[in-house]
Amino acid sequence: MQHEMTLHAAYTHYWITGSEPEPGASLRGAERQRENGRMPVLEASEEHPGLVIRTGVQHGDIPAVVQIYESEPELIAEGWDEIAEADLQAESYIQLSNADGQVQEIDLPGPGYGDEHNWRVRLSVKGADDSLTVAYGEDGHDLTEQHHIDMWPAPVSGPRWLKEDARSFRKPQ
Repeated sequence: MQHEMTLHAAYTHYWITGSEPEPGASLRGAERQRENGRMPVLEASEEHPGLVIRTGVQHGDIPAVVQIYESEPELIAEGWDEIAEADLQAESYIQLSNADGQVQEIDLPGPGYGDEHNWRVRLSVKGADDSLTVAYGEDGHDLTEQHHIDMWPAPVSGPRWLKEDARSFRKPQ
């Protein structure tokens, strides 16, 4: 199952949850920097079960593809700057949300409501450094950041980085 969409970054992140957060909640990760100064692109939330996705876009739209599989898909690393995986608990749908209150839902295949199980989420990102210098996507600048999200049912296995970008993030100008 493939969904092509535009994800909306607000304050350099958005999140994926398998249940609805409290009204007005804004998910945050631990905001731990890696050795090269980069923030992780994918991190578990500390407030609500979910995943925080960091973006190079302060506020703006990111073209994305979300693909749902029955089992682990082949890893395609070519053309992506960074790839990370983590676990997400979900029942029958996921929500892609941001701090501005925008929400998109995707139905998940499976046994149905009340049968929460673990999903493996693989995030592939490219172009984040190129768009970091643009504060707002609607200012007429070309945003180059793209995301690809693969999901499949799998046992819990913790976060894993499959491809790391060695560059440090540039600061917005």
